[in-house]
Amino acid sequence: MMWWYDDGPAHWMYYGPLFMVLFFGICMTAMFFMMRAHFGGRRGDNSTQILRDRFARGEIDKTEFDDRKRTLGA
Repeated sequence: MMWWYDDGPAHWMYYGPLFMVLFFGICMTAMFFMMRAHFGGRRGDNSTQILRDRFARGEIDKTEFDDRKRTLGA
């Protein structure tokens, strides 16, 4: 006896590899977007953000903040 109703392996045997390729494609796409968000964030704005954080914490005053911001060209 070969298969039920003698139809052969039918088309369901292609679903396993298809779903595997689809799963890995989704995983790779998700990794790409996660890494892009982590590494490709606001690169140019990083120094300005640090300066703003220091000003918000009170480590520097307004004149020093303005001077350093002008120096950074932001």
